[in-house]
Amino acid sequence: MKVMIRRIYSLGFLFALLAGLNTFLGHQYLETQLRAEIKRNMTFKLDYIIEEITSDLDQVENLLQTADTIIRMEEDETKLRWFFQEILNQNSSYLSIYLSTPENKTIYANGWVPPPDLDARTRPWYQAAIKDGKPIITSPYLDVVEERLVITMAQPVYGRDRELLGVVGVDKSLQGMLELLEQEKASENGYSLLFDQDGNVIMSPCPAYDASQPKTIVDIFDVKDHSIWREPSGLVYASLHGLEAGYLRWQTIDRLGMVVATFAPVSDFIDRQTLTIQLVVMMVLSFFVFLFVFSLFHKKQIIQPIKELDYDIKGISVYDLTYRLPVEEHRYFGSLRHTINLMLEKTQGYCEDIWRQQEELEAAYTQLVANEQQLQAQYDEIMEHEAQMQYLADHDPLTGLFNRRKFAENLRNLLEEGQVGAVFMLDLDDFKNINDTQGHVFGDQVLQFVAKQLRNICPQATAYRFGGDEFLLLLVGEDDPETLHQCIEEIFRNLKETRTIEGKRFHLMVSLGAVRYPADGTTVDDLLIKADIAMHNAKRAGKSRYLFFEGSMADTFSRKIHIERILLETIQAESFRLVYQPVVKASTGEIAYFEALIRIQGNPLSPGKFIPIAEESNLILPIGRWVIKEAIRQLLTWKKSGVKVKPIALNFSAKQFYDEDLVDFLAMQLNEEGVDPALVEIEITESVFIDNLEEVTRIIERIKTLGVRIALDDFGTGYSSLNYITRIPVDRIKLDRRFVERLTENILVMKGLIAIAHGLKMDVVGEGVEKSEEARLLREVGCDYFQGYLLSIPLPPDQVERIMDTNYGDLLGYL
Repeated sequence: MKVMIRRIYSLGFLFALLAGLNTFLGHQYLETQLRAEIKRNMTFKLDYIIEEITSDLDQVENLLQTADTIIRMEEDETKLRWFFQEILNQNSSYLSIYLSTPENKTIYANGWVPPPDLDARTRPWYQAAIKDGKPIITSPYLDVVEERLVITMAQPVYGRDRELLGVVGVDKSLQGMLELLEQEKASENGYSLLFDQDGNVIMSPCPAYDASQPKTIVDIFDVKDHSIWREPSGLVYASLHGLEAGYLRWQTIDRLGMVVATFAPVSDFIDRQTLTIQLVVMMVLSFFVFLFVFSLFHKKQIIQPIKELDYDIKGISVYDLTYRLPVEEHRYFGSLRHTINLMLEKTQGYCEDIWRQQEELEAAYTQLVANEQQLQAQYDEIMEHEAQMQYLADHDPLTGLFNRRKFAENLRNLLEEGQVGAVFMLDLDDFKNINDTQGHVFGDQVLQFVAKQLRNICPQATAYRFGGDEFLLLLVGEDDPETLHQCIEEIFRNLKETRTIEGKRFHLMVSLGAVRYPADGTTVDDLLIKADIAMHNAKRAGKSRYLFFEGSMADTFSRKIHIERILLETIQAESFRLVYQPVVKASTGEIAYFEALIRIQGNPLSPGKFIPIAEESNLILPIGRWVIKEAIRQLLTWKKSGVKVKPIALNFSAKQFYDEDLVDFLAMQLNEEGVDPALVEIEITESVFIDNLEEVTRIIERIKTLGVRIALDDFGTGYSSLNYITRIPVDRIKLDRRFVERLTENILVMKGLIAIAHGLKMDVVGEGVEKSEEARLLREVGCDYFQGYLLSIPLPPDQVERIMDTNYGDLLGYL
């Protein structure tokens, strides 16, 4: 019994010893496990906090990505505000969401409009987002309105062509993060806190932290080595200043630029350790196997599958929707895994539908933009063509001035409005000579120069090109004659100055006609006709002058129109006729040659009246060619009839002389009719030499090359006769009738002049000889030929044949 009792006691002792040893070993084991559990718990809590914070940041980042897509697709500000407000309604931690554009325009969810002096482009979050070109997170700061600690997350928004559309930002309250730090702690009396990478504490429910007095992590915790805070993560034994000691675990959140830490006092684990020891001592034998088996079961059947499930779930990514949780090789949580996979399949389908619709919308939008751009380009082209057509319809292409159509439109509007003003019509005198001698290119440059001058000379008037070398000036609101005279005088002073274009000097002369409206007319046509009448009267009065329209001019104009009509009808019917006045040799009284003079059959109209009008209207050209043909035909007729043919002199005006085809036409007529060129003489006046002596000399030489003689008619009518007579290659000069009438007053001058002509091998003809005394004096001073009514009036061809051999010596009184 005693042995049994001893054995029992021994067994009991052994059991107690084993129990004590087991308890001691268990205590040591549990203490080690407790420390590891503290570390795991702190790590778990810290990881959870970081995961929650990271998840929260991911949610904001995903929101910014969604907002980026919406902003690029939606231009309506109202819809953007609605979208922003929906986000705020669904997320209480978001204080505000907004979009700031490069044009300093900010769209807030609540429609709030910032003051004009607030430039969002200068804010750190805006500049940081533009600089990095990706989502950024600002450091926490205190919102003065909400009085809450917030951070701003912002992201730049770029268009399809990478142009900056703006920066979208979200102000997020850190209140939820503070509540997370309060709720998630490693132990009952533990703390969690948040500080930046410089060690400045941002938030913490720790009693040692006072938000009104910013502190660093060194101010709160006492550690031996302060350099450990530079490490991105770690676990140290530390103590609160003035409070108890414990473990401090920290981890850096790189994307936030902040550090999350958790602190657990050791005292929170002391009672738990004691209780554990007591429970182990009391229940070590009864529950050892159970606890051992349970721990194995717990680890294998619950913890490990949960970790594996957690690991697999973390593999789900928004960037890979084909990912599925493994099912066959796992016996645990198979149903849950299958359910999650079904959810992933549906999510994939939804996302693929969304992406497909998004691609279709983007394609449709791209096509819409392309169509819009094409339509806009076509519209711009149409508008450009329309503007160009309108410009061409209103402007003269050479000078850039308004044209005749625009003048008529403007003047018509002014007359309808009852305005007063004036119209100036000006014409460049002898402009055709500029074209003929200097070329049309130079002529165009002269017209452009005149147009430029007219714009600047009279700013109160609008200049128009009427056509050819004619221009119009339209004055509005000014019809005072004195003011109009001053304006015209200014135009003449400016245009009369000698100018140079591309090294060529030229001198302009203009004739101008002026009318006032409505005094001189109430219609456009009426005013144009009267301005034209006044201008042509100015030309006939001697050119390089201006006249205001007067009633008497209308009668003159009517007569001019009447004569032009007679000339046109005569040209068409070829009903002109030539008469011939003999030119007699002063030495013998014999007829030397005849001068052909033109008349109109059946009409007593004098050549002195219709020739100037023919020259002005350019009808002189066809008339001149008819005269050439008729005179050569008459020479041929006389030759065929056996009459002794005498030469015929033909008069050429300046316009005829500068006719480009004149020489060729004359040569052709002589060749076709077979008439000796020596029987033809051309008479030109001194006015031909005014503009271009070299060109005149060249044409004369061409005519003389044909064998045709040249005579200078009307010599002594006002030009520098002596200057020309020594420089031009003519065969004879004809003294004007007025020179002959004053012969007795300047007989010595006449003798000297004739001597000079003879010295130049020129014959001299005295025109308009009507008295015997005039013939006698002309013969005394050495004149070679006489012509005038003293000898004969102009005769028709049949009478010329009868006087061809007549000698006027008896009539002259010296034979």
